[in-house]
Amino acid sequence: MDMKKGVSLALIGAGLGVLMAFPATAQEASAPQKVGPPAPAAADESPPNAGSAVASNPAGALARAVLGDGLESHKIMLLGWGEASAVTSTNDSKDVSPAAFFNTERGLNLNQLGVMLCSGRACPPFSFGPGAGVHNRVGPFPGPTPEHVTVDFNVTAIYGQDVQFLKLSGLDGDFHFDRNKDLKLGVTQAYADIYLPFLKGTSVMIGSFQTPLENAFNPPNWFATHTYGFQHGPAKHVGALAQTRVASGPAGHFSVDYGVVLGWNDWDNRNKNLDFIGGLRWRSADMRTWVDLEAIYGNGENDFGPAPGRGGSPYFALSSTGKYLGRLSSFLTVSHSLSPKFQVAMEASYGQQEAGDIAFVPWAITQGTVVRRQPGRAL
Repeated sequence: MDMKKGVSLALIGAGLGVLMAFPATAQEASAPQKVGPPAPAAADESPPNAGSAVASNPAGALARAVLGDGLESHKIMLLGWGEASAVTSTNDSKDVSPAAFFNTERGLNLNQLGVMLCSGRACPPFSFGPGAGVHNRVGPFPGPTPEHVTVDFNVTAIYGQDVQFLKLSGLDGDFHFDRNKDLKLGVTQAYADIYLPFLKGTSVMIGSFQTPLENAFNPPNWFATHTYGFQHGPAKHVGALAQTRVASGPAGHFSVDYGVVLGWNDWDNRNKNLDFIGGLRWRSADMRTWVDLEAIYGNGENDFGPAPGRGGSPYFALSSTGKYLGRLSSFLTVSHSLSPKFQVAMEASYGQQEAGDIAFVPWAITQGTVVRRQPGRAL
C-alpha cells in the first residue's frame, strides 16, 4: 500500500442528523412559543426572575434537593448525568463498527456517568437565566454587552466506556488502575472562563476543555451519536481559546474563535509545538439557522497516543529528523431549527496530514514507503 506525501483525509465525514435544541427555560415557559434556541438579552446581573429560572431548571435538580439552593444563589451549579446504550448486530464481530469513535460492543454498555461543578458562564448556556452575548464553544447570541469582567470555572469528570476517547496523553491517560478496563475514569474538563467587555463580548477559556470542533460534546449537542467523521477530530485540548462576538443585528450574529493548544488530546506535547485553533460562527437574527466553520492546524509528528484509550491523536506520522509534519483538520456544520425541540444538521469535514518517513507500524502515514501486507495481519 503506497502512502504518498500529503495523505488526504478528504471529506472524512458528512451526514444528516436530527438534534434536540436547548431545553426550555423558565423565561420561555411564560413567553410565546418560538422556533429555535432561546435568545435572552445579556445583562450584568441576573434579572429579578433569575431565581425562579434556576429553580425550574431540571439540570442540577438532585443536588439542589440534597444541598439546597445555597450554591446556586452564588451562581455555582453541581449537576450530573448518566447514559447507557443497548446494541445489537447481525455481523460476526464483537464490534458493530470496529474503530468507530464511541464504544460499539453488542449488549448493554455504560457510556457515561458524569458530574460537573461549574459557575456562571462556564455552566451550560442559560443555567442561570439570561446570559452574555457570547458563550465560548457555543456561539454568539443577541443582546447587549455586559460591562464587567467576570471569572468562572468548570470541572467535569466522567466514568464509563466513552472515557477511553476523552483522555489526555501525559495526564489522566497515564492512570494505571483503569488501563485494562472497559470502564475508565477521566477528568474531561478543568478550566477557567474569563469574560471581557471587548468588542461585543469576549470569552477566554484557559485550561483543559473539550473541543469546540465538529459539533462535539458542547451544548446543544449532548447526544451519544454523531457522524462517522467525529472520530477523525480531537476530543479535547489543553491551552487557551477565545471567542469574540464581532457583530449582532438584523444580518445575524457573528463571532470568531482563536487560540493555541497543546495539540490533540495531549498534555505532554512530545513534539514541543503548539496547534492553532480557530473558527467563524454565524447565527441568523431569529436564531433558527446556525453555521460553524472550524479548523485546527499544527504539527502532527509524534503526537499519536502511546496506546488505545490513553490520549493523543489517531494519526501515526513520525520523522527520523523530527521534521514538522503539518496537519490540518477542518469542519463545516450547518443546522436549522424546525421547532423549539428539533434541529436538522449537515456536517462535513476535511483534513490532511503531511507524511513522515518511518513505517514503524503498518498504518503509519509515510512518504514513498511501501508497507507490505503480512500473512494473517490486516493493514
